[in-house]
Amino acid sequence: MKVKYDTPFVFHFRNGQPGRIEARGGLTVVFDPVSRLFGFARCNSLDNYNKKRGVSVAKGRIAKFKKTGKKSLVSPIVSTYGDLLVEDVRQGAKAIAHDFQFDV
Repeated sequence: MKVKYDTPFVFHFRNGQPGRIEARGGLTVVFDPVSRLFGFARCNSLDNYNKKRGVSVAKGRIAKFKKTGKKSLVSPIVSTYGDLLVEDVRQGAKAIAHDFQFDV
């Protein structure tokens, strides 16, 4: 399935074992299909995880990259085909979570 919309995709990864989710720590990954950039925000394992704050920080990092070109916690997606597939986005978010040692 192709990515057709300009609405950002949001992925949340939480600390914990399968079947058990921790209230503290986590990772939010936001993908902007227009710029084809991932922005991400990691919550410390001592802090309560807040989805809204994570999305806000990740979107802010994408906006800052668009404005200044600084690559601080922003990662581009590379697609070998002209069309970007939803599965490409999902796999990209999982790869970022894996880099941060989150089980996916």
